[in-house]
Amino acid sequence: MICCSRNGTSHKDGKRLEKPEWTKEVGYKRKYQFREKRNYQVSQQGIFLAIINQYFEIDLLNPIKRSNVATQILRIDTLKRGEDIIHFNSFLEERCQTLFKNDIANGVSTKTAMRRLETNKVAEGLHLLIDILLELGYFFTSKVSKGVNGFQRIETVKIIHTKNRTFNRKMIEEIGQEANAFLFKELSTEGRSQICVKNQELQGLLCE
Repeated sequence: MICCSRNGTSHKDGKRLEKPEWTKEVGYKRKYQFREKRNYQVSQQGIFLAIINQYFEIDLLNPIKRSNVATQILRIDTLKRGEDIIHFNSFLEERCQTLFKNDIANGVSTKTAMRRLETNKVAEGLHLLIDILLELGYFFTSKVSKGVNGFQRIETVKIIHTKNRTFNRKMIEEIGQEANAFLFKELSTEGRSQICVKNQELQGLLCE
């Protein structure tokens, strides 16, 4: 029999059960793992955008809130190529709202569904960029998560292949972080920013 004392300490058959000493360590480890994962997602987005900028003008939106834990994902509004416009943000919001509603319909709590919504926005945004690059003739060596416990599968790109060049993980990390820093620097106080096609600084990162 397990009962609980007034101070919240559990007991089994009258014997005190100590709280596990590793609780804080697990918390720190999870925070570190989240930061490492998010920073690499930022790197992927950064280098994807640098490559896509060879073909598309990029319109960015300012972040809704600033991250204090990891490097921040950019908010992409549209990608423009001549008369063609990809309404990136609208498509992403619609896709993630569909996933959110599916979670609620399947009995997932609102709190958990909201947490998944934020995770899905990052993952689905990267998936959309990957799809665009595939259409442009690029291909990838990737790892796809299993998507357990109701979470969507997440594709993590390890190598980007082009006809003339290969970007390995180290290059993705370095170029992606530099691209992210440059694009954040370009954000204006007006709430949105425009990066012209073949921006010299972005393209310079790919040539280094």
